[in-house]
Amino acid sequence: MFLKSLNMNVCYICATDKDEIKNIETLEGVIKKDSLYSYKGIDLYSNDNKINAMQYGYDFYIYDYGTLNENILDNFYLKK
Repeated sequence: MFLKSLNMNVCYICATDKDEIKNIETLEGVIKKDSLYSYKGIDLYSNDNKINAMQYGYDFYIYDYGTLNENILDNFYLKK
């Protein structure tokens, strides 16, 4: 919400294996748009359509990789 308050165009991408975005549709204030959900002006993408987010030119892409553990951290360190 902080970035949105600065008039930034922001999206959230669930990049976990669980893909919990689909569970939020019952929450108050969540709007279903085509293949994504939106909450308070922030578009929420599931793991299945994260590639669709790239075509909209957001200012910030917030990726949720779930719980960090040693294996996941090693993968971040090894990427260039």
